[in-house]
Amino acid sequence: MGYQVILNSQNSIPELIDTAPFLGSDFEYEIACGSLWSNNYNFLSKEEKNFLFPQDQDEEKKLIDPFILKLIFEKILFFLEQESDNLPFEIEIDFERMNTENLDTDLYIDGVRCWIQGNSSYYQVVPKFKILNLPIENTIIEKWVNFKEEIYFGKNKYYLRKTSRFERYKDQIFQIINYCKMAINLKVKVYWYRED
Repeated sequence: MGYQVILNSQNSIPELIDTAPFLGSDFEYEIACGSLWSNNYNFLSKEEKNFLFPQDQDEEKKLIDPFILKLIFEKILFFLEQESDNLPFEIEIDFERMNTENLDTDLYIDGVRCWIQGNSSYYQVVPKFKILNLPIENTIIEKWVNFKEEIYFGKNKYYLRKTSRFERYKDQIFQIINYCKMAINLKVKVYWYRED
């Protein structure tokens, strides 16, 4: 399922084991490897970029100073917040609102199950986004739709949301920062690596 970034402490300290955040392959690609800002923004030094890039699982794991990692992620958090309107975003079904109203979260158009091509990193998404049939469906659906928070297809109501990269990653980054603070207080170093 791809790589995930692992943040772990040098010792098996229960407080740190229980609070180590899960960071998936999307986080690894966009944040740890810096693809979100690699071409247009230069807010991290070369040393910080090298420090941020996680070690590969085959390399011998090196302990790093959690204070430095914390400072880098504080910079990243500030950058994501300041640039949230200029960075890629996602349009997706708002599952929380759908569940609150007990609405079906599967997207159907004319009885055909569909998905939203709503990630502006990969698809042409501006005020409009594309909805396509799932590959397993026999009927072809290709529909361009204007973004609205509430939308109807036939009698089915759907709530949508637009999520910035700041909104998408801020909780994980706060978890990393808090993890680093705990490691600093406990006077231990951390591992920052990726594994399959």
